Amino acid sequence: VLISISVVMIVFIFFMNRSRIIQSIYTLGVYRALGAKKSKLYGKYLLDSFIMSSFTAVLGFLIVYAFTLYVRQYIPSLGIDPLFALLMVLGLYVVMMIASLLPVYTLLRKTPVEILAKYDI
Repeated sequence: VLISISVVMIVFIFFMNRSRIIQSIYTLGVYRALGAKKSKLYGKYLLDSFIMSSFTAVLGFLIVYAFTLYVRQYIPSLGIDPLFALLMVLGLYVVMMIASLLPVYTLLRKTPVEILAKYDI
C-alpha cells in the first residue's frame, strides 16, 4: 500500500510540474535563446520543488510522525524509529526533487530554437 501511494505521489508531482513548465515554456525558451544557463533554470525549479516538498509531503509526514509519538503512549508497539523517520524525510526530498526536475530536464535537452519553434503560441 505504501509503495502504491508513493508511486501515485511521484506521478502527481511529475504532472503538476509538467503543467507548470508548459505554462511558462515560452519564457523558458526566451531565456535559453538569450543565453541563460541550464543550471540557472534547474536551480530555480529545484528551489520551487524544495519549497513545495517542504509544505506538502514532508510537513504531512512530520504531522503523522508527531501523532504516532503521541499515540505511542497508549499503544507502545505503534511508532516509528527516529532514525527511520529522518531517512524517510530525506528520501521524500530526494524523490520529490527527482520527480519535479524530470519535466525540466526533458525540456532543456532541446535547443532554444527547438523550444521556441515547437511551442510557439
